[in-house]
Amino acid sequence: MFVQAKQAPVDAQSSVRLMQELTNLYLEIANEQRRVEQGIARDQRTTEQEIARDQRAVEQRIADERLQEETLNAYLGRMADLLLHESLHESQAEDDVRAVARARTLMTLRRLDARRKGDLLRFLYDTKLVSGDEPIIDLSGADLNGADLSWSLLGGVNLERVNLEEANLQTSYLAEAHLFGAKLTHADLSNVNLSKADLFAADLTRAKLVNANLSHSNPSVDDEGNLVEVDSNRDNLCGADLSHAILMDADLTDADLDNANLTNAEGITEQQMSRVKSRMNMIMPDGTMRTE
Repeated sequence: MFVQAKQAPVDAQSSVRLMQELTNLYLEIANEQRRVEQGIARDQRTTEQEIARDQRAVEQRIADERLQEETLNAYLGRMADLLLHESLHESQAEDDVRAVARARTLMTLRRLDARRKGDLLRFLYDTKLVSGDEPIIDLSGADLNGADLSWSLLGGVNLERVNLEEANLQTSYLAEAHLFGAKLTHADLSNVNLSKADLFAADLTRAKLVNANLSHSNPSVDDEGNLVEVDSNRDNLCGADLSHAILMDADLTDADLDNANLTNAEGITEQQMSRVKSRMNMIMPDGTMRTE
């Protein structure tokens, strides 16, 4: 009996410790379970938020696309009315119909994306509203920033003083185009035909002109597809800013580079420069001025 009386308190203490350990283990398991459940709930909320955000983005893109299409279609409808019912083609420079057409065109261009800006310009060109020395619609100051005009046939188009910054003009036909004072900074003019184009005072800073044709020697084509001769004395790149432009393989045959700025232009070779017609006071890629 004496031995049993000594062992009883020890067993009681062990039982208490065991119960405490089991209680602590239970609490740890319960806490871990709560953390897991909270993590799952948090991940689920995050997933739901991401899905909702993506859905809103899709809906916004669809709405934007619809608005863009409606804006362009409304413009085309109004222009068709001006052409068919208000004699826009037969109008004179001072007529109100021209002012209305110009105002609506400039306003619409500011609202359109890159692709539809290109669509709008091609419409104006195809309807013979923006060609030649005195176009029916004066586009000076128009916003064609970033416009997608790649693979476009725009020979003789008048884009004087137009903002074409970062425009995509790859592989387009722009022979005899009027680009006086146009802003073409960062524009992609790779493989573009700019023969006999007027680029006087155009800003071509950092433009990409890889394999572009900037010569005066190529013939032009009339409305019936016949080859015709064009005045080869027209200014081409006189006074143009070509600083930082990429001119690799660009055809500069008979180009007028008087007063042009080619500071830090890339890819230009002595062979290209030997074909230039004139380069009086031209700033060379290294920053020196050519005086001959």
